[in-house]
Amino acid sequence: MAVVDNTKKTIAGWRKMVAQIAKTERKHATAPGTSAQEKKLRVLIPYDGSETAEATLKDLSRAGLPRELDALIAVTQVWLPSSPYEITSAVSARRMKLLTSGLSSYVPALQEHEEQRVLSLEAERRLRSMFPEGRVKTEAIQDTAAMAQAILERAKRWGAELIILGSKTDPSSQISDHAGPALRVAQDAHCSVRIARPSDRKADSPKQIVIFVDESSSSHDVVNAVGERIWPTGTIANMVMTRKPGPHHVTRDGEVTSVLDSLADTLRAKGLKVSVEIVDGQPEEVLLRKTQDASVGCVFVDPHHGGGDLNASGLSAGVKALILGAQCSIEVVRANSSNDQHLKPAA
Repeated sequence: MAVVDNTKKTIAGWRKMVAQIAKTERKHATAPGTSAQEKKLRVLIPYDGSETAEATLKDLSRAGLPRELDALIAVTQVWLPSSPYEITSAVSARRMKLLTSGLSSYVPALQEHEEQRVLSLEAERRLRSMFPEGRVKTEAIQDTAAMAQAILERAKRWGAELIILGSKTDPSSQISDHAGPALRVAQDAHCSVRIARPSDRKADSPKQIVIFVDESSSSHDVVNAVGERIWPTGTIANMVMTRKPGPHHVTRDGEVTSVLDSLADTLRAKGLKVSVEIVDGQPEEVLLRKTQDASVGCVFVDPHHGGGDLNASGLSAGVKALILGAQCSIEVVRANSSNDQHLKPAA
């Protein structure tokens, strides 16, 4: 009896989720002067001039971001690389950019300020070239002792809907040397977080994304976030539902498949080529395995995907493993990324 009751609750929750998406679609379709192309997104981009930060800027063209992007580039001290070699290399690269810019006064006391100015000008120029219809501004963040916390606080004050920062893949799910800063931001952010990783895919090849869903109603936020983006024609989306191994019921499986098809239809209406797949296995293993495909550019996932024990900051074990070990970019979707009402920007 308990199994039947849980099944009914799950299906009811999924039907409610589809209804929510349909309601959102109707609202966007009927609101005067509003379209997917016109909708803005407030994005905060930490930038320290390192190789990892460069991967962030390159990833922007693959993220389906709206043309009228509202971006704040937070220029910081070097903090995204974690190894001593990477830090030394990044510091040297910053210094070289300053020396070759023609803006250096060669006054040691002014070096930090001048480096930030050069990086600000470079990052702003590059973003404006990618999003000529958007609004881009830069500012320096001076807190070198707790940079991740400073980024989180600035994002919240500004009302960011998405934070994008770079990170390398860690060699083991038990190690967080490379992805540590990104993991901290993804855990504690009030909004969605995109963790950009380098890609060898050709610019003209079809974009492929993976959307992880489970039987929780929060999967609505993930699907909705993908649907709100502006994807080029031919973009392929693979919607993957993960289930832990165990007995299954024919009736329930049929209902779940029906709901998945409804979710896929909302994305097909946006022009995406959508496939649906149900995979049984432990969430951590399924999530990581799906990112090994070199054709996948990004995965979208809810922070609690797969359930189980959550750490103190609210990420499931599967999502944490994904942040540390995925071979592609990852976007951890929180509900406010699909909220139509922007928070007031800080003064």
